[in-house]
Order: sequence, then structure tokens, then C-alpha cells
Amino acid sequence: QGRVQRRYAARTAEEIEATRSLAGRFHPNDLKNSRFLGGVGVSSIVSGDWRRWVSMTDPEHGFVHEWLHQVEAVYRRLGVGEDDLPSLHDVADRRTTRLDVPDRVESYVEHEQRTGSWRPWYRDVMTGTIGPKTGEAPRVRGLTRERWLRRPNR
Repeated sequence: QGRVQRRYAARTAEEIEATRSLAGRFHPNDLKNSRFLGGVGVSSIVSGDWRRWVSMTDPEHGFVHEWLHQVEAVYRRLGVGEDDLPSLHDVADRRTTRLDVPDRVESYVEHEQRTGSWRPWYRDVMTGTIGPKTGEAPRVRGLTRERWLRRPNR
């Protein structure tokens, strides 16, 4: 899986120590899935190889992916289950339900293997057009307009 690099961009010794202290005490999933920061999402992306992004199809997809983890966590707390919004990593054996796109003939994984991009998967997560896996009943999956509009009861 590779090594995880930690780089700290801070201005003062206090900021560096605070960052090290926080990173050392909490696993990223603990922060992402807790109320530790008052609902603020925490994600990270390795940027040490940014020079290769120039030649990538959709180099921004990693940032979209991390943001979607936060979106997924919010909608889980709002009661949207995995039947309606599959986990962001539950992509295998799925394809779009859209008929108006050229990638409709291949699975999301096949598209990523061919192009290096998860754009169709993220598009369908955000538009409620995720297709079923083999054996799953047809239903609307992903974030439809109605699901996007859900808010916590206050």
C-alpha cells in the first residue's frame, strides 16, 4: 500500500507541535467520523507527486474523492443508508444508469482502468444515477436533489 508521508506546513513552533500532537493522538478516521471538531470534515491527500498531475486525466479527482467522504458522512448522519447512497469505495461491479453518456457501456472500474479517472463514479454519486451491482434490485442510488436538500432537524 505504500508509506504515508506526513508533511506539516506551519508558521510557528506552536502550530507544528499542535499539528504533531493532534496527528499522533487520532487516527484520521476517528476525526472524520466523530464530532471532535464540531462536524468539520477532515481529509488528506498526498501531494508529493504533484508534478505527474499535469499529465493525468482529471487530476482533481483525488480532491473530489476526499470531499465526497465528508459529504457521505454528513448524509449518513441525516439517515441516508448504504442502500440509497453506496459507500464511496463500493464501486466494483457498478455502472451508470444514465443513457446520455458515452461511459454507459463500461463499469466504473473499467473506465478508471482505461483513463485513470473516477469522474463517472463521482458524477453519478452526486446526481443519483448509480447503477445496481449484479443481483441488487433496481432503485435510485446516489445523491438525488431531494437527498441533497436534507437538513438536520433543529
